[in-house]
Amino acid sequence: RDILSILLGVLVLVLGLAYFVFRPFLQTCTDAAAVALFLAPAQRRLSRTLGGRSAIAAGLLVLLATVVILVPVLSSVALLANQGVAFFAWVGPQLQPDALQRMWSETIVPRLPWLQPWLQRGELQLAPMVSDALSQVAAGARTVIQGIVTGLTTTALELLLFLLMLFFLLKDGAALRAYFRAVSPL
Repeated sequence: RDILSILLGVLVLVLGLAYFVFRPFLQTCTDAAAVALFLAPAQRRLSRTLGGRSAIAAGLLVLLATVVILVPVLSSVALLANQGVAFFAWVGPQLQPDALQRMWSETIVPRLPWLQPWLQRGELQLAPMVSDALSQVAAGARTVIQGIVTGLTTTALELLLFLLMLFFLLKDGAALRAYFRAVSPL
């Protein structure tokens, strides 16, 4: 009885530690399993068509899944990149000193007349304000770019792991199912 309690305690400890180790991969594993279940009938048919070559059938289905995942994502990224390039092409000339002075005197001052007394006394200097604003924008852009690079790297690794798991779940799905049926008490 004491040995059984110790063994159960060790089992709970091992399962808890395994959860903490595999927790970052649980969503990816779950997604790959769901897609593999969805593609299992196509895998069986394609495997039969290819003469029992389940690895080739799984590879073709993973290639198809990759295209289905990456085409919308890459087209969205391309659209965002084009919008970003267009924005920076527009904003570049707007930040030139003459353009900033014209915008300041023709647009901002008429809309905000309470700035007029400071402008007449010369207390409001445009160049230091723009310089400070641009340095803050540059620091913010650097932080955003670092976050984007980190996110893209993480996403690429998760996608690679997803595709690997999907391949092996499709390729060895029947054997895995048979194993779990033999072990499961249900």
